[in-house]
Amino acid sequence: MSEESNTTNNPPRQNGSSLPPIDENVAKHLKANGIPGRIFEGMAGIGWFANQSSPLTAESTLEDIHAFVSVAEDGTHGIFNLPHVLEFADSLLDEIEEIELTIQGVDGNEIPIIVNKPKGTHPKQAILFLHGGAMAFLSSRAGTYRAWSRLLAKDGLLVASVDFRNSSGNGARAPFPAGLNDCVSALQWLGNQEDIEEITLHGESGGGNLTLATCVRAAKKGIAKNKIKGAVPWAPFIAGPAHWSKWESAEFPSLRDNSGSGFPASELIHYARAYTPNKEDWENGEAWPIFMTEEEINLLPPVAIHTEDLDMLRDEGIAFSKRLAKAGKLDSHLNHIGNTHALHVYTPIFKATDIMKQAAKSVTAFALRKH
Repeated sequence: MSEESNTTNNPPRQNGSSLPPIDENVAKHLKANGIPGRIFEGMAGIGWFANQSSPLTAESTLEDIHAFVSVAEDGTHGIFNLPHVLEFADSLLDEIEEIELTIQGVDGNEIPIIVNKPKGTHPKQAILFLHGGAMAFLSSRAGTYRAWSRLLAKDGLLVASVDFRNSSGNGARAPFPAGLNDCVSALQWLGNQEDIEEITLHGESGGGNLTLATCVRAAKKGIAKNKIKGAVPWAPFIAGPAHWSKWESAEFPSLRDNSGSGFPASELIHYARAYTPNKEDWENGEAWPIFMTEEEINLLPPVAIHTEDLDMLRDEGIAFSKRLAKAGKLDSHLNHIGNTHALHVYTPIFKATDIMKQAAKSVTAFALRKH
């Protein structure tokens, strides 16, 4: 391979079709910084580390962004719903009862919720799960998220997964605060269930953002008072366009160093613009928790934060963790060496379900522990 080339051979896709070549610089960075071989091979096998260039620019309109995110959503749902992923998710129904329902949100809209719990039980402890997707796309109905919610429920919890309104993609295209409003409505509904005594909020990536923001909004409004036990944001997407628009020289080096370990860091500004198209929200702590005031931080319950060492969002999570510690709100912080962004969500795709199971245990252990 010539020095000018930035790619290396990629394994064939599972169905035999070819993939774009892997970005050699990204591959070297990941391997030098501890990514396990089976994880690299599995993610490369779905084209995760391919050479990537975004069609979006600083001049792109919101319609351009929506069109791009719609394509990304279709592709992501395709791999999240591969037959073997759905088979794994369905295998968990031997022990789990699942129902789908809708509630009315504060904006008068209907909010779908998927409820999982062990068969024949009436749990007193619950998890409100808020899926990832940069608050812009994806759904809790995807196979990987169904598997995740069912795994969380296996340990004796009721898990309510919220299909809040997204800001882009193929859904409502409802910007901030629509998705947050839906999450707060779902928390209020869950808090009103008489059997439920304790609630842990949890989400990854964009869901990590909404986990923190929902806790603060709920505290301001007295929602689910005395029932919220804690929060588990995983790889939270919390810094927003005020930081990401300057990602190449950002105060968070992981934006630069880990760019390409899933998608280019330059795309983050576009997801952020879809969520907060109004610049007045770019430093709003309920939209982007990195900007929470001291008063808002003090409204949070105990927080167990997870970051991943090879994630673009690692450093904003670490910065927020330090603020939590200073305020006495940090329960724990785990930085997962060798992990890319929200790795556990993707592991059923390349049949490493043991990693998802281990990750689920870390969340349920927090939810079940006496604080």
